[in-house]
Amino acid sequence: MKLQKIVAAILLMSAQNFIAHDHQATEQAVQVVKAACHCGPTEHWLYKVCVKNYMTQFADAGLNVNDDSEGLSDNLVQAIEMIAADLKFVDDQGNLLVPALSAKGNLLLPMNKNADYKLVKAILHEVDMTTTLSAQELYEEWTVALHSKKAA
Repeated sequence: MKLQKIVAAILLMSAQNFIAHDHQATEQAVQVVKAACHCGPTEHWLYKVCVKNYMTQFADAGLNVNDDSEGLSDNLVQAIEMIAADLKFVDDQGNLLVPALSAKGNLLLPMNKNADYKLVKAILHEVDMTTTLSAQELYEEWTVALHSKKAA
C-alpha cells in the first residue's frame, strides 16, 4: 500500500511539474507573439512611402528606401501614396521628425510620433484588400475618415 502511495505521489508531482512547465512555455510563446508586428501590407507600404517622401525632402538623412509594395494592387499603392503625400514630417508638438536608431541599430523614421500618421495607419488597417475602387476614390474615402477621426 505504501508503494502505491509513493508511486501516486510521484505521478502527481510529475504531472504538476509538466503542467507548470507547459504553462511557462505557453506564456513565453504568448510573449513572443505580442512582440510581433501586427501591421498589414497597407501599413507597411504607408511607412515605406513616408520614408521615400522624407528622403525626397531630406536627401542626406541616410534612410533606406524600400520600394517593395508587398503585392498590393495598383489602386491601393497609388491611394496610399496620395494620402502619404498629405502627411507632414512633424511630431505631435510640431517638431521636425528626425531619423533615430532602433534597438537593432537601424536608422528609422519615427512616424509613430505623428498623430495624423497614426490615424491613417489605423484607417489602412481596416482596408478591404480586394477593393475595386479607384485610387482617387480610396484617397477621398480615407481623407474623409481621417478628418472624421481628427474631429472625434
